[in-house]
Amino acid sequence: MTAALEAEMTVFGISAPAAARLEALGYRRTLLERQRYPRLAHDLLTLDFSGWAIFVHAQAPDDLVERVCAALEARKTTIAWECRNTPDAPFDVPLHAAAERYWRSRGYLKT
Repeated sequence: MTAALEAEMTVFGISAPAAARLEALGYRRTLLERQRYPRLAHDLLTLDFSGWAIFVHAQAPDDLVERVCAALEARKTTIAWECRNTPDAPFDVPLHAAAERYWRSRGYLKT
């Protein structure tokens, strides 16, 4: 965001009714705050696209889920990602049990 603002790009927000319609479809709203991005004219309501999840069925085989996790971890230097439950990237759905074991065993998740 900072690079876009420094390049004098215009950042548009969305209306509250639009945000409500999109939330009904499963999107998350967020606020781009002028306090965090001083080049903004004011706070902007927008959608949160952080935490791009990889969804698997709850009954997906553990070995498949572990391979997906291992592939992500193997490429962690080339993929901007975090496996953390934070305000910027909240977990909206539970992790598959095998994914939770995988990430916890490697220290990405704390108890």
